[in-house]
Amino acid sequence: MKRNLLQAKRLERMIAYMNTLSLTKMSDAELDELSSGIAYARSQRGADYSRAELDLWDTIQTIFNRKQSIDHFVRGADGGNGFGVATFRTCAQTLEAVINKACKQTGRPDRAMRVAMRILVMRCLSNWLKISNVPPSPRSLLANIEKLEYAVDQEYPGYIEAGILSFVLTPLPQTG
Repeated sequence: MKRNLLQAKRLERMIAYMNTLSLTKMSDAELDELSSGIAYARSQRGADYSRAELDLWDTIQTIFNRKQSIDHFVRGADGGNGFGVATFRTCAQTLEAVINKACKQTGRPDRAMRVAMRILVMRCLSNWLKISNVPPSPRSLLANIEKLEYAVDQEYPGYIEAGILSFVLTPLPQTG
């Protein structure tokens, strides 16, 4: 238990350090320590989930500002009343398919752009749920994930079909 606490504190220090420096300025030892901390954190979050599923869960936690384990949501507390592993996996695949379709003209987006795109499209779905008089929650978002493309199209008409949704997040060049 004490070792886990030390590793968590070390990870927090490394993240704070990363916020002040770029990765290219980190020494090999610091990068190794960071990667071992990230691997530890991921193992605590659920090693049997795919990257897409973990990314979907991170997006939901960001939108709703919640801290809950992925296992608690997907499998339920003590194995009961969870969302369902297969359903959650399908939701993650649907989200990734929409992101890929929305960026087809700009090429494969980098990791930061994919995170921003996930948040953008899930917020579009959340807004659509509010308009439809459905209170947004993690369950209602995922239960209506098949309407994701429609919800984005309501806020950004034609952007997904044209594959240019990522331009919404691209900063405009500075004119001087």
